[in-house]
Amino acid sequence: MTKNIFLLVCVLMYSNIFGQSKSAEVFMKSFQQKFNQISDLKADFSQKIISSSRIRGTELSGKFYYKKSGKYRIEVNDKILFSDGIAIYNLDNKLLRVVISPLDESTSAFSIEKIIYEFPKTCILSYTDEGNSKIIEMMPKNSGLSFKKISLHVNSENLPQKIQVIDLAENQTTIELGRLIINSNVPESKFVFTAQKGLEIVDLR
Repeated sequence: MTKNIFLLVCVLMYSNIFGQSKSAEVFMKSFQQKFNQISDLKADFSQKIISSSRIRGTELSGKFYYKKSGKYRIEVNDKILFSDGIAIYNLDNKLLRVVISPLDESTSAFSIEKIIYEFPKTCILSYTDEGNSKIIEMMPKNSGLSFKKISLHVNSENLPQKIQVIDLAENQTTIELGRLIINSNVPESKFVFTAQKGLEIVDLR
């Protein structure tokens, strides 16, 4: 009798996990289809990082721009981090210096396209419906990725609202996007590097 109860519990647990996974996959596909219709996006941007030691976290805020394919720009005070889809430019207008890095798997730069399109293929997905927010959690199937969990929060308009990442060292990064505006023809110049007079260029490519 005890054995039968144990087997029943296992079956119910498996059914629940399987159901969550299928719901997550269905929702993720519909969300990806919606995002495919977005050519560009701009939003208010905020980021908070809490270290695994739980000391006081670091916070910053600014503007975020995205444009297909793989182009993004984050403006925070005198600093601008942007990518043209080929390289990453870290510009400090106060120090008059830019560091140019290759766009590869080792970079820790923000990539909304990887979170939406690439990571779901190599992660176990779960889905939660919390009122106006839909939450997709991604946990890697193997150790090939540099995070333990990503939580993607999608708002009622089916747009990315919040992203939480827990890395391998248990550090938590939370990125929130507010006042999102899509398909507003964000100029290409936002993602093009133009050398200024007196600018120190550190090219690591």
